[in-house]
Amino acid sequence: MDKRYFPLAGVVTVLLLLAFATWPRSDGSVRGLTSSSTARALVDPATVVYSVDPARGKLLQVQLVFRHGARTPLNQLYDFSVKWNHCRDHYQGVEVELFDENGAPQAPPILDPHTPPLPGNCTQGTLTEAGYGMALKVGSWLRSRYVEQLGFLPDLPGGAGSSGSSSSSSVSSSSTGSSSSSSEGGLAWDSSIATLRTTPIRRTIATLRGVLTGLWPGLEQPTAAGAAAAAAAGQQRRLAAGAAAPLPVGASSEELEIMYGNNNTCARLTPLYAALQADLDAWDARDAELPRLNRQVAEALGLDPEVKINWPKLYDVLAAMVADGSPMPAGASREVLDIIWAQAERHEAALIGPGADLCAQLGPGGGGSSEGAAARRRRCHEVLRLGIGMLVRRLLDNWEAAIASSSSSSSSSSSSSSGAGSGAAEGEEVRAPAPVRSAGAGRSAGVVTALGASGAAMVAAALGGGGGSASSASAARGRSLMGREDEAEQEQGRAHHGAGRGAAAGQSRLYLFSGHDSSVTPLLAVLGQPATAWPPFAANVAFELWQMPLGGGGGGVVKAVGGRRALAGAGAGGGPIQPEYWIRILYNTNPLVVPGVSSAGGWAPLSLLRQAVMLPYAIGPDEHGRVCRTTDISDMLAADEEPRSSSSAGEGSSSSGGRAGAAGARRSLQGVAVGRGRGAGRGEGDGGLAGYQGRYEAAGAVTSSFRNDHLGDPL
Repeated sequence: MDKRYFPLAGVVTVLLLLAFATWPRSDGSVRGLTSSSTARALVDPATVVYSVDPARGKLLQVQLVFRHGARTPLNQLYDFSVKWNHCRDHYQGVEVELFDENGAPQAPPILDPHTPPLPGNCTQGTLTEAGYGMALKVGSWLRSRYVEQLGFLPDLPGGAGSSGSSSSSSVSSSSTGSSSSSSEGGLAWDSSIATLRTTPIRRTIATLRGVLTGLWPGLEQPTAAGAAAAAAAGQQRRLAAGAAAPLPVGASSEELEIMYGNNNTCARLTPLYAALQADLDAWDARDAELPRLNRQVAEALGLDPEVKINWPKLYDVLAAMVADGSPMPAGASREVLDIIWAQAERHEAALIGPGADLCAQLGPGGGGSSEGAAARRRRCHEVLRLGIGMLVRRLLDNWEAAIASSSSSSSSSSSSSSGAGSGAAEGEEVRAPAPVRSAGAGRSAGVVTALGASGAAMVAAALGGGGGSASSASAARGRSLMGREDEAEQEQGRAHHGAGRGAAAGQSRLYLFSGHDSSVTPLLAVLGQPATAWPPFAANVAFELWQMPLGGGGGGVVKAVGGRRALAGAGAGGGPIQPEYWIRILYNTNPLVVPGVSSAGGWAPLSLLRQAVMLPYAIGPDEHGRVCRTTDISDMLAADEEPRSSSSAGEGSSSSGGRAGAAGARRSLQGVAVGRGRGAGRGEGDGGLAGYQGRYEAAGAVTSSFRNDHLGDPL
């Protein structure tokens, strides 16, 4: 070789080694068999780096959305001779009492009071002992981080570990902003500490009790049977000095549920689910490997290899068996279970959480830029918006109100603390560990590479102007930061949260939302996470709202760098942009990275996260009701596509266990909306629960059991 090329070869070698060292890596592992299989960041974080000094920040609010713990199966389609014996109602934990968060005088009815029996002494969909233990672990993590490490929450009921300004009044005889006092002489609940919310399902209620018990074990009140069992076992239980009343927990009737999509109450979801099912069937038809995988799994588990497997329902049974410690079928090797886990996630998420990565693979062509691909993207977006958009709106509203409250209190105390920029009084600021740096970033901590040249203007606008000096703020500033100028929309949001027995929106330090995989899966899709693993039992997404100091302190800085992909313009005069409010997202206690928006430590400027990620999916309850009544999805279809009729939406599909869907005419779907005119119109103009229920009175005639029949864990 010509010696002239030796230096060039050396440079190329060095560049290749550097690329190999910094290339985003996967650990190569497949989805495991335990609940910790997805307890890690889902996206390699070597994309965005912020200069954030959380040690100077103040934690304002925490919101946690979590799935229930391990439960018994929801179906008996697959029977492996398992006896389910670990689900007695033995839970000894914090007592709770449901109330209707929308102002109805009675608590919403439990939706699953009597479920079909299973072999053993359990019924379908019941939280198991292992599931309750998972809930305790989630609560213990909350306690470790927010009570013991950060001192953000008090140790109830006023234990030695209490910290924060509200610790002395968290559980007291005072009923200020309180909730419930069902036991005479009981202690009242201070809802400024926490607002609790669940779906009215037995397993989510029991899971919430477990989380609360792990968080505040001093509030635990065993049942009579539980106390007797504990005494017999010689256990010493930790009880409050005075018996606390059951903690108030908000819930809603099914038609106002915000935690999952339901085509029984949102008629528009029926043709949308049917269209996505057709897209999924087309994807399956392109997958030459799927018949071989179906046969391999069926033969290994002793099933009929000629019958197409319902992957989500098979996963539902096996995942419950794994969590319960039941013996697995003889042929259930790691390879076989990996196939089931992957196919179940693909077939489930395609309907309830069709994120961008999954949506691009649906249909006969597997994405592309055709009219059909664009129509599929619209359908995927609409399913996410109608399925989880009201919860997204709730999260945003709570942030807005917390910022307004913080800004108002800061303004009122500014005269006595004008010099507080260099530090805060003891107990006023909550300090966090430094964010995790990306191993492959290789950049200084002050640099952010954002969404590319096409998105630079949007990013700069979302982050705001230059890093100007901090000024006294007001509640209006909170609205402007969140981009909420519509007073009617704000009033609607406050009404939907319900005055009831909880604090006003954003007025609690902690918000707990006890839900399902159909809550976590679409939320992860909204946050840009790929559909790589089914959210495990007790999966949880935490949103921490932080306030960083402005000015020369550099509490949180986004610096522009040269180059085409840099943040164009940065602040006024070319200075760095300094967002005041930040969100840190954790998934199963580990940083979650929103691609192109957040750092390796899970940090993202609130304004950018809101505008670029969450706001496109947020929807208020009134708008949700209006959209759900429109069953004509012609605007979601390409010219060569026809929707299935609503009467056939729940019929067969090859990928989900033998459904044979039939295409319906567009006019039949349009006729559905016309036929419902009287029932739908009755709710127009009515406010509150009665009006919303009136709009859906006739919905049952045009919806099907498609969702409930298909999904592994719809509720």
